Amino acid sequence: MNLLENIYTQLTQINPITTEEFSQDYLSKSTSYYRVLKHQKSEPTNLVLEHLGYVLHQQAIVYSSSKHPFLMKQAKRFDELAHQVTAELASRQIKAQEKQSKWIRNTIRKTVEKMNDERLNPQSNIYGNPPIVLGF
Repeated sequence: MNLLENIYTQLTQINPITTEEFSQDYLSKSTSYYRVLKHQKSEPTNLVLEHLGYVLHQQAIVYSSSKHPFLMKQAKRFDELAHQVTAELASRQIKAQEKQSKWIRNTIRKTVEKMNDERLNPQSNIYGNPPIVLGF
């Protein structure tokens, strides 16, 4: 079960809603959005997750404004769901940064290797300059 299915399942235990309501009210998408994602086994975009996390957090605030123990418990559950969404967003961001960092390191390394190779060519403008040394 992916994150969105997990969130929807837990959410329906707190506040029974349809997939259409989930798509519109929590994901800010068309009524069929969640069903289509589930059918295609796709993941929602970061923007959709950001909105979902925000809505869940807002629900937690609304429920926690009451001092009734049951509603306070529901507020905590909404907040836990919001934290699950936030954790997924953080994980995605870290993975994206790792990919970008790897690409940047490789690009810099290749550029420096090329410059060092040109340094050895007597016809180049940088002939005789000391080599560039990187420490990654």
